[in-house]
Amino acid sequence: MTLQLLKDLPLEVPDEIVDLAKIFFDGVSKYWAPLHEEVRAIAEHVAPGSVAQHDAWMRANINTHSKELPLMNPFDVFMFAMLYLLVLLVLRILMSVLPSAKETLPMKAFQLWHNFFLMALSFYMMVEIIRQAIINGYSVWFNNLDNSAAGWPMAKILWIFYVSKIYEFMDTFIMMLRHSFRQVTFLHVYHHCSVFPIWWCVIFLGPTGDSYWSAALNSWVHVVMYSYYFLATSDKIGQRLKRWKSYITICQMTQFALNLVQAVALVYVSMPGYPIRLAHILLVYMITLLMLFYNFYRSMQKAGGKQKRQ
Repeated sequence: MTLQLLKDLPLEVPDEIVDLAKIFFDGVSKYWAPLHEEVRAIAEHVAPGSVAQHDAWMRANINTHSKELPLMNPFDVFMFAMLYLLVLLVLRILMSVLPSAKETLPMKAFQLWHNFFLMALSFYMMVEIIRQAIINGYSVWFNNLDNSAAGWPMAKILWIFYVSKIYEFMDTFIMMLRHSFRQVTFLHVYHHCSVFPIWWCVIFLGPTGDSYWSAALNSWVHVVMYSYYFLATSDKIGQRLKRWKSYITICQMTQFALNLVQAVALVYVSMPGYPIRLAHILLVYMITLLMLFYNFYRSMQKAGGKQKRQ
């Protein structure tokens, strides 16, 4: 009965959303299509064998579901990441001479909307990912890819998770507009710039199976994180919540540690039904994030200790 109730919940990503996204991303990619063609022509001239191998690898390894999903061209992913860095650089130059937008009403209103939207979206993604996992009889870990029609809803919600990383670039842009330059650290930029292409790899190779775990976990962490930022938009509430900020970092580090354990387990078990490449990528990526976030946490604790002594 409970399983049937879960199946009846109208939470599945509509196919129409995927169709609209195809139109949108196809339209965006047209702006750099000439550059893509030029780069490919140069590559074919310099290393035709490598280009042929690349094309063959892409055809052989793209997941069945991913063939139906937008934004699967790696050049598009590269361009979005480069655009993020370019906009970041332009804002850094402009905001060094322009006044901060921190106290303006439009900025505060946009921050409220931005944080509420990401909080709500993260909650939806978390619920729908877990719902699909239960419906399809997933265990916590060691789930093979599901390339059948039953796996399509999971592929769609994980694709939504992947694409949401583009909108999360806005976190950095808001910081720049507010003159919060110290918050735009190497860790912050590395995390935002890398997580998007990492999730392209996940969606391209395996948008079902064990890929659900890190997306569900990250969505839960983001519910907590963006709820905090939403409430902290109010200066009075923000001051009261300040002491809880370090716990968000602990939540993030716990997430990375659990993902690391999953990656080690997948490498050790070496499941034939799940791409071992993804386990290797997850393993290396989680190590880098754990190291960087731990260093950030230590710096935050030291800064807090100095403030108390003063």
